[in-house]
Amino acid sequence: MVTIGGLTSVPSIGVAAVALDLHEANEVYELRLMLEPVALERSNRGADDAYRERVATAWQALRGERVAPASDHAAFHRALISACDSEWLRRMATMMADRAGLMISLSAQSIPEGYDTAERHGVLKDLALSGDAEGAAAELRRHLSGSIGRLEAIHDERARWT
Repeated sequence: MVTIGGLTSVPSIGVAAVALDLHEANEVYELRLMLEPVALERSNRGADDAYRERVATAWQALRGERVAPASDHAAFHRALISACDSEWLRRMATMMADRAGLMISLSAQSIPEGYDTAERHGVLKDLALSGDAEGAAAELRRHLSGSIGRLEAIHDERARWT
């Protein structure tokens, strides 16, 4: 067997998703909470019309469907930090966000009724576009904390059934 990115190749059977590694998820989100809000704050402080256009365009893509595709979700988060003046900070934040996105995709068996991707990101978008760097960073911390909380709930629910 070979495991890559949460998928395990099982000879003569195929590929299967592996169980959520909650320790890894917590590590990834700990790093996201350190990196992404700082990148967003720095991005917002260096914002220009092109930055605001990238954020607004990515936001519009999120509004396309109640549950936006993972690629649109990732593009929105990338747009938020796209004007960060540190290439390394942007790279590291994006790498952690991509890993978290993979964990969420592999872990989410069903989306809760009433979940709306754009609604979950609306305040974040508004703060980023308004130029409130500190408010946007604080909202992103709240948003990311909620995401790890949902992953922990998925893990706990699965543990009850095994």
